[in-house]
Amino acid sequence: MRHFLNILFLTILCQMAFAQVPQKISFQSVIRQQSGALLADTQVGARISIVRTSPGGTVYRETVFPNPSTNKNGLLTFEIGDGNCDICGFADIDWSVGTYYIQTEIDPSGGTNYTLNSTTALNSVPFALYSANGVKGDPGEPGPPGEKGEKGRPRNAG
Repeated sequence: MRHFLNILFLTILCQMAFAQVPQKISFQSVIRQQSGALLADTQVGARISIVRTSPGGTVYRETVFPNPSTNKNGLLTFEIGDGNCDICGFADIDWSVGTYYIQTEIDPSGGTNYTLNSTTALNSVPFALYSANGVKGDPGEPGPPGEKGEKGRPRNAG
């Protein structure tokens, strides 16, 4: 029985370790050529930055690796926080201090000559990322005591 309880405890502990907030943001964008035509089924070069207007400017920048590909509708999908970072510290971003922007830079030929650029405000804070380091509330009142259990057997009883 004791062996079973030890295994159960270790299993629960391992699950808690893996239940942490992932330090990533899902990202999707439709990629168009400068002419406006969809860039479908194409491997592209992509660099993503998270930027504040002031103070500090760019707080995080990564090159998406391996190069992502668009689908037949020109949709590009990847996770910010999963690439090769040039300016690192995604987990250290303080989401509570103001407005952040995502700056995307795309090279339609799959290299690093980024010619398609855009900047978009993050209108909603990634709440799970903020809550991981957010302000903690006051603790609640303790609950009522539980029912008294049955008296146990003495240790030496057989």
